This record gives sequence, structure tokens and C-alpha cells, in this order.
Amino acid sequence: MIIVCKNCKASFLVSASIFSGGPRRVKCKRCGESWLADLPSKTKHDKKKTESKAKSPTKDQNAPESKPLTLEEEAPQASAFNKEKIKKIAFMAGLGLTGTVVFFGLLFIVLQNQIVQIFPHTENIYISLRLAKAEDPRKLLLQKVSSVRRYQDGAMRLIIEGEVYNTGIKKQRLPIIVVDAISIGKQTIESWHIEPPQATIGAGATVPFVSAILYPKEMVVEVNLRFVVKSHDK
Repeated sequence: MIIVCKNCKASFLVSASIFSGGPRRVKCKRCGESWLADLPSKTKHDKKKTESKAKSPTKDQNAPESKPLTLEEEAPQASAFNKEKIKKIAFMAGLGLTGTVVFFGLLFIVLQNQIVQIFPHTENIYISLRLAKAEDPRKLLLQKVSSVRRYQDGAMRLIIEGEVYNTGIKKQRLPIIVVDAISIGKQTIESWHIEPPQATIGAGATVPFVSAILYPKEMVVEVNLRFVVKSHDK
């Protein structure tokens, strides 16, 4: 166990067995201070009781147990050592964490194409970090578009078919297609959206699409198609 001098605060290592017979008077080797020491488990009431007994005049002052025990072996400065060790560990942990973040950050940049190919949703992250440019819908063309009036599933329907062609040199996200049905009087009598059949389209690739609605009450003489890019896709 460790005993601390009340005067100079020096710490000493002692065996708990020296208190097997009760409180013991000890002496600090460094400053010469002596005091009555006991096991730390003693309560304050017990300590006062034992101290009053130790000061009693009936006690034989020449008895061996009344002679102060000089404390020789000083305890190491554990608290100061632990503080330095904790600081060093914290510094090394912070350095390691910083290195890990930098390493994975570099991988995130270098392997951009591979990551986007495996996880397409990460492309928005690259765009928000200005590490990539958003797709340009002007690189996408609508081709082979046709409109047919056809009886289908028990009703007359207007069927729109065509292809999306990517003229760009990189993969693009497919936007929504808006269709306007025009009447003889050049008025838009029906308008609807065609959701992209797939998320992306590769460079130089084509993606077919088809859409059908109930035929409008007025005669349709023309259909207009255009892309609409969602705000989070820009």
C-alpha cells in the first residue's frame, strides 16, 4: 500500500501487514515528520478512537510498537507518469485517425470512376464536392419516336415509342421524358411523364422506351417530347 506524508506529500510503499496489530506510528525519511498511520479502510470515527487511545498516558511509550517506523521505499510518481502516457497515446491516436481519413479520402478521389460504377448514388456526392460535373442532358437525343393509335386492353390508346441515344463520351443519368399531345388547333390536350426505364445510359448506347395513355377525346395530330432534369440531378 502507499502512505503519503502529511507534511511534504512524499509517497512511500509499505506492507499492509505492519498494521496487523492496529495503528502504527510512522516517520517520513525525507522531512522527518511522524504521524499515526492506519489502514485506509478505517472510518473517521475509528481513527479518532485509535488516536485518542494512542495519546492516552497509560500507554507504555517505551514499547516497541510506539517507536516510529521510518518509511524508506518511496513510491513512483504514478499519476505524473500516467498523464504523460495518456497524452502520448492520445497524440498517437489522433495522428493515426488523421492518417486513416487522408488515406481513404485519396482512395475516394482516385477510384472515383470505379466507385460510381458500383454505387451510382455516390455520384451526387462527387458533384456536391465539385469533384465531378453533372450530366449534360444536351448530350442525349430522342430518336425513332413514333405515336400510334391502337386498341389495347379493351380501350383505345395513344402509344408512344422511341429511343434515347447518348452522344456523349461518358455515362449519363437518364432524365424524365415529358410528352405533350397536340390537337388540330395547336393546343396541348394531354401531357404526361415517362419515367426512365433504367437509371443510367452508357456512352454511345441507346435505351428504348414506351408509354401508353387512354386516347384523348380530341384528335391528336402531333406529339412533342422533351427531357426534364430533376433539381437534385442538376
